[in-house]
This record gives sequence, C-alpha cells and structure tokens, in this order.
Amino acid sequence: RWGVLNGASPKLAEQVMREAEQELGALGASASKRATGDEWTSVGPSSAAFVIDVPTTPDVDLIKFNTGRVRQILKDPTHPNSFLVSTGQGGIWKTNNNGKNWHSIGDRLPTQSIGAVAMDPSDPDRLIVGFGDPFSSRMPGVSTSQTGGKTWSDAVMLTGRTVAGGQWTEATATQTRDLKVSKDDPKVVLAATEIGLFRSADGGQNFAQVLPPVGDAAVDPTSTV
Repeated sequence: RWGVLNGASPKLAEQVMREAEQELGALGASASKRATGDEWTSVGPSSAAFVIDVPTTPDVDLIKFNTGRVRQILKDPTHPNSFLVSTGQGGIWKTNNNGKNWHSIGDRLPTQSIGAVAMDPSDPDRLIVGFGDPFSSRMPGVSTSQTGGKTWSDAVMLTGRTVAGGQWTEATATQTRDLKVSKDDPKVVLAATEIGLFRSADGGQNFAQVLPPVGDAAVDPTSTV
C-alpha cells in the first residue's frame, strides 16, 4: 500500500510513486524465482512508502513509513495452514493456505499501527490486538475479536502511572510491546507497554497496571514501603 498524506507536494508524490513502481518490479522478479536447497526467496511484502509533510519543521520535506515490517507471526493451532501476520503500520493479515494468499483482517480497526497480537490458545478465533508500533507511530488502545478478526471491540485504553522528570504522573500507553493470553485461564491477558505491565482478568475488557516501567526511579508518594 502506498499513500500520500497531509497535502504532500506533487513532486514528492511523484517521487514516492516512482520508488513504489521500482519496488514492485523487484518484488515481481524475486517472486518469479524458486528457492532451492537452503536458499530463501523474498515474496513480499515490499515496503510501502507513506509521505507526510512536516509543516512545523521547514527543513524536513517528508517522512516515509515502512509498513511492510513484520511484527509477529502467529500460527493457528487448529489449522496447520493458517497463520496471522501483524505489521508495524500495515495492519493484520491472514492466510488459510500456508502463505499462498493473504487477506486483511484489520481493516475495521481504528488504526493500522500494530504493536502486538495475541491468540487465545483454546479458541483461535479470539484475538487481542494492542496498538502502537514501538518503533514508529504511537497509538493508544487494545481491541479484542471473538470472530477471528471479522469484527472488533471498541478500543480499551491502558491508563496507569509512570515516571516523568523524576515525578509520578498519570499516562496512557501508546506503544504495545507484547501481549500474552494465559494458557491456564484465557480470561487473563498481559500487556507490556512503554509505561509498564497491565493485566486483564476479564478477557481484555478492562486492564489494570500491575508493574510500572523500569529505567527511572522515583518514590511513590502513596506507598509506605
């Protein structure tokens, strides 16, 4: 996917489209070859350049985002040929035929910036996605699906306390670094974010912060320890 955002100039748009055509040509040439022995052949996705003008920074004409970077690959334990792939800014994709064809299951999400995805080990149709790619764009929230990605819940915010400037302050997580569903109790979900660890006991409908971020130190004024 290629896009032009925030009124980028025609010259910049033309530049991005030229690069996109070159990447597609290289991708087609690569996909036409077969891997033999221990060799690997790239079949995509290629990078998808999004152009953004930066009006507040005159010296910066554009920022390009690479949406093709894979965040996670999840295997459906009940279907050997089914996989999910989450991408930094390209949403979530699914294959049912071992990678021959892919379709998006994240188009109904409020953002395509994916931080992490988790699958219920006891029910592969139950998915939990955390927004905010840790390496590029920030986006708050966690959504769940009971239908394998056909429908998604409204986003739940992960709000807790973090340290800023040596002081405790309220904050909302905008980068989901990892998600895990408990094998013993699928209602228990852990979400690792830039402001700490969150836990849900109701399948992702509500989260509570159980561990603040590590890296800075400050005294919690509400604690007697």
